[in-house]
Amino acid sequence: MKIHEVVITGYGMINGVGNNANDAFNALLAGNSGVDIISHFDASNEKVRIACEVKNFNPDDVMDKKEQKKADRFIHLGLQAVAEAMQRATIKIEDIDRDRFGVCGATGIGGLPTIEMSLAVFKKGLKVFHPFLFPLPSPIC
Repeated sequence: MKIHEVVITGYGMINGVGNNANDAFNALLAGNSGVDIISHFDASNEKVRIACEVKNFNPDDVMDKKEQKKADRFIHLGLQAVAEAMQRATIKIEDIDRDRFGVCGATGIGGLPTIEMSLAVFKKGLKVFHPFLFPLPSPIC
């Protein structure tokens, strides 16, 4: 078995306490919480109306508008973290050897808006099923 060395040259982060790694780490060290009233959808009829949502994020910073429609929000957020990791590592996309470069991202769960929408229209039959049901919630790795 051939062993390959892996070098981690950068990292990125976006979450409910910060839109980049420095802000998130500083908020956590200061004991700040990102918990707030849910604003991304109407939660007034839900038992739980608080969450740790990412705020002040603009997906235009990482994706074209046309591509944004093909990807769920967690992909937009993941790409923001990748952009930060590449910036921290001083890596330029044009300098990448695509045979030797990789990105791995993680999410607790993703694609729920697409899954919810698809299940709602599923009752109408497969002809109206969202064609991106499976590509949209795919992981970043």
